[in-house]
Amino acid sequence: MALLLTQAELWPLMRSPALLELAFVRVEKAILHQKHDPPGRGIGAEIQYGETREYGLRLTELPDAVTVRMSPKRDNVPPMADRNLMLLFDPRDGHLLALLAGDDLDVMRIAIPTAVGVRHLAPRDARVLAILGSGRHASGHLRANLHAVPSIEEVRVYIPNQTHREEFARDMSAELARPILPVTSARAAVEGADVISSVGLYQAPPFEAGWVRPGALVTQLDANGSPIELTTRARVIVPVLQSAAIGLAGGIQRAESATVAAATDLASILAGQANARERDDEIVLLDMSAPRPWDPPIVNWAYKWAIEHQIGMEFYLSDEPLPQPLP
Repeated sequence: MALLLTQAELWPLMRSPALLELAFVRVEKAILHQKHDPPGRGIGAEIQYGETREYGLRLTELPDAVTVRMSPKRDNVPPMADRNLMLLFDPRDGHLLALLAGDDLDVMRIAIPTAVGVRHLAPRDARVLAILGSGRHASGHLRANLHAVPSIEEVRVYIPNQTHREEFARDMSAELARPILPVTSARAAVEGADVISSVGLYQAPPFEAGWVRPGALVTQLDANGSPIELTTRARVIVPVLQSAAIGLAGGIQRAESATVAAATDLASILAGQANARERDDEIVLLDMSAPRPWDPPIVNWAYKWAIEHQIGMEFYLSDEPLPQPLP
């Protein structure tokens, strides 16, 4: 038996603070596991449909789950139904456990691990959050960061497209029942902010290092998400120190940006083996630009929740009886 979970069925999971906490716990365990027992290389491939529609296909293996994810490689793919999907397999014998809609789950796959870092690295009593970007990943990071740092009182969002940023601010204000402020420049968003989330894919850094206040936390998903000058002033944190995170069909993709040599790993901070900061005015840069095996803990989080609450539709692809779901 396998379980089919649609986007609508997973919707409550994405927006419940209590359920988000369970995902935080799973991701923290996955980070600590990677530190002590680095995963084998996953398998990745790029698939192109037509001239502009690029997708990524990735298989990831951890001891408690094996996942396959298919999703747009970048946000340059026009909206369409059923473009994101995730498969969960039993690591004991390889049988299919679940087919999940990846629309929102793919967003939280990136947002939750980043927010785990934000929880442990944000300055004490952080009050101001800046979001640079208003695409589909921005909403996930906004929800997850607000859960990670409950002291946040002010949220600023900036993207050059005025209509887009105002729509994003309006929609998220309504959903979260709190004001989200669209600002007219990256500088207006960054200056004085305690946590700065750079959530886009950029050709050039979207802000200047001089705008970042002492003691702030900056997170980036892309190597160009922050100015290179910031790395000379900041304490750089990566999830786990590894020379390569996930192998690709065409070779090994480097795990980290050029800052990795001087980086501290979040796993050591979670384990109590390193401090998040050496001093309160130290700028911290959390670099999440490398591929990481986040799929198993996030997909497992959704699957276990669905099983517990009897959500989703059961289906069989074969006639032979199959083992029971994972405990």
